Amino acid sequence: MDTQHKIKLLTIIIPAYNCKAFITNALSSIDYASHEKFEVLVVDDGSTTRWKHLINPWLKKYRGCVKYLCKTNSNWGGVINFGFKHAKGTFVKILDSDDEFVKEHFNDYLHNLQQCLKHNVDVVVNSYAFCIKNTNQIIKRKYSNNSKISFASLDKMRIFKLFTHHCITISKKLITKFKPLPIHCFYSDNDYIYQILLIGNKVALLPKWLSIYHYNIHDVNQSVHLDTLIKKINDIKTVFHSMLTVPLPKNISHRRALLLLKSIQSMFYLIMVCISFDEDLYHFQKKVQLATELSYLEVHANRKEFKSLVNIGYALLVKHFPKRIIFQLTRFICQTWPTGYLSIIRKFNT
Repeated sequence: MDTQHKIKLLTIIIPAYNCKAFITNALSSIDYASHEKFEVLVVDDGSTTRWKHLINPWLKKYRGCVKYLCKTNSNWGGVINFGFKHAKGTFVKILDSDDEFVKEHFNDYLHNLQQCLKHNVDVVVNSYAFCIKNTNQIIKRKYSNNSKISFASLDKMRIFKLFTHHCITISKKLITKFKPLPIHCFYSDNDYIYQILLIGNKVALLPKWLSIYHYNIHDVNQSVHLDTLIKKINDIKTVFHSMLTVPLPKNISHRRALLLLKSIQSMFYLIMVCISFDEDLYHFQKKVQLATELSYLEVHANRKEFKSLVNIGYALLVKHFPKRIIFQLTRFICQTWPTGYLSIIRKFNT
C-alpha cells in the first residue's frame, strides 16, 4: 500500500504565517527516520510574505509526509480548526512555526504514542522547555516525576500546573467533540486547552526525561509580551467569553474543576494585567497563582483568603465587562467551589 494513504500514528500541525525566519528550524527539528508513521501539515494562514520555497526540500524528500496547505487568514484558532479537518493521524500535536521539537527525543516520543494507542488515551502530556533566545536561558517544565510512561484519569490527577498546548498531544477521537476555536483573534490556544480539560478522560504522562518541545521566546513583539497583550485586550476578552460559554458537565470532579479553574484564571490574569498593571494587581496575581499551585486540600484550607483575592479580581473586571460576562464567570466559580461564592453571584446578578 502507498505510504501516503496509510493510517498515520501522528499528525503535526504547524500554523504558519509570515514565518520565513523560523519555518526551516521547525521542520529541521523533526526526526524523519520513521516518517511513514506521521504526517506534517504546514498550514499557511494567508501569509503576506513569500516563504513556501524554503520548505520545498521537505515537500520533495518526504512526499506524503510533509504537506503544504494554504487558507485565508483567520489566526491560530482558524488554522487549528482547518488542520483538524485534514488530519489523518490517530494523535494530533501542534508545533508553532517559531518553536522546535527536541530532535533526539522525537523517536522516543513516537514510541510512547504507540503505547498510548494501546491504552485508548485521550490526552498525552509531555515535558517541555521555555527557551529565551536573547539570553540563551532554558526553563524546564515537567509534568511527571516518573521515569516511565504512566496513566491516569483527568478526574484523579494530582497535577495542578497550568497546561499549555506545548505539553499536549490529543487523540483524533477527542477532536470530534470540540466546538470550533475562536478565529480572527490571538490567544485561542487557551480555549483549546480548556476544552481538552473539559472533555478529555484518560491521560498519559510521558516520562520526566522525555522533554520534546522547545517553546522559543524570541523578542518583545511576541503575543505574550505585555505591550502586545495590552494591544490585544479585545482578543483576550473574545477568547475568555468563548471559554465561559462552554457548558460544564454535572457532577464535575473537584480535581478536574481545579484544572479548569486554573485555565480560566490564566485568561483572568491577562485581562487584569492589561486593565491595570500596577503593584497591587501584580501582588494579587502572584497570590492567586500561589494559591492555585497548592494541592486541592490546601486550597480549601485557605478558602477564606482565596475568596477575598478573587473578590478583588472581580472588582477590577466588573468595570470592563458586561454584567452577563461577570455572571458567567461567577457561575463557573460557584460550580467548581459551590459553597463559597453565592454572595458573589448575588452581588453581580442584581
